Amino acid sequence: MSTSDKQRLQQASQRWFYAAFGCAVFGLVYEYFGHGVMSLFMMGQFLFPLTLGTGAAKLLQRCGRVHPDSVTLTLWRLGVVTLTLASCLTGVFEIYGAPAPLLRAHWIVGTALLLLAAARYLSPSPAKNEKEDSSMTVREGYLPFEGHQTYYRIVGEKTGDKKPLILLHGGPGSTHNYFEVLDEFAKEDGRELIMYDQIGCGNSYLEGHPELWKSETWVRELMALREHLGIEECHLLGQSWGGMLLLDYICNYKPDGIKSIILSSTLPSSKLWGEEQHRMIKELPAEMQEAIRKADESGDYSGEAYQAAEAEFMLRHAAGDPKDDPRECVRREKKSGREAYVTGWGPNEFTPLGTLKDYDVTEQLKDIQQSALVISGGNDLCTPYIAKVMYDGIPDSRWELFPTCRHCCFVEDTPRYTALLKEWLNQHD
Repeated sequence: MSTSDKQRLQQASQRWFYAAFGCAVFGLVYEYFGHGVMSLFMMGQFLFPLTLGTGAAKLLQRCGRVHPDSVTLTLWRLGVVTLTLASCLTGVFEIYGAPAPLLRAHWIVGTALLLLAAARYLSPSPAKNEKEDSSMTVREGYLPFEGHQTYYRIVGEKTGDKKPLILLHGGPGSTHNYFEVLDEFAKEDGRELIMYDQIGCGNSYLEGHPELWKSETWVRELMALREHLGIEECHLLGQSWGGMLLLDYICNYKPDGIKSIILSSTLPSSKLWGEEQHRMIKELPAEMQEAIRKADESGDYSGEAYQAAEAEFMLRHAAGDPKDDPRECVRREKKSGREAYVTGWGPNEFTPLGTLKDYDVTEQLKDIQQSALVISGGNDLCTPYIAKVMYDGIPDSRWELFPTCRHCCFVEDTPRYTALLKEWLNQHD
């Protein structure tokens, strides 16, 4: 089980403990006003979240080989909640001496849900065991960085003279999670993929340090990662904000050893990005356009009308509900760095107000020496116009459009994306 999986189980264990504490307090208070009638069911309801919640999570942390999938977790949670509720209601009816003919169903359903969840977890399943493939090498670690820690994950092994590919995720404040859809590619191509959670999010989560959330910090982190892992030559892939980071690194720091760059749904200019997003906002219903306009003018982005408009915009151009994706790494709950995002970029995708608001490397694109692959989706936040600015500006560049994709082409069309990566990387090693 990976470090990130164990951390999620630790968080679940804590939540169940708080739930058990709440049940214990409720039971004591209810018993105090229980007219002198003692009910073990009322007093003992806290044992269900404590043993089947906290206890089970701790056991999995210590002994589990893989993290349960979302269906298994949902069944287990429903089972624990149902049994807790059954214990509480049984206690209420005991205290008041009333018959409770339907409570037997609660006990049966709760137990059945737990047994079904346990059966799903223990039974062999390709989805559950996909990370146990003995031929897939995964190494994890932490990079000491300026008094903090940066989590990294290396998939696959180097074969021949193939250079590793470093993946830079979006945000700022997103995580590496979605890059795990490329794990199989690492094995197929015989190449190391290096992904990491940039400081401020995921397993590198940090808040209360607004002075850090600027491009210079994340560039220093990338440089430190290369030094820590001893990477002299590599390819770089940046998606969304990760592409901005990549371009800043290439244009302003002129690093050695970069064999090629891949600019996936990214941008050379914050101003251009904001203009294109506002152009696409005009395709929304009139009431949604008005809600966004009012929020931009007032600076208040908390209104329901605005939030509904933003959600619709992101559904059209960013991504759908991750819960609908069958892959665990996409569905996995992530610890986003909201502070890093708001401070670095702004309140939303179409209003760059943070430290990156003046980011612009458009005029420097012509000086890029590396071969560049530009990738974008037909319904992407990175519009064809933005992609073409990069394609036209970089001397040795190629542009691949994924017509049916939104902002994460590698998630929405993984087979075509990995085939393109394989072709490109092997041409430029």
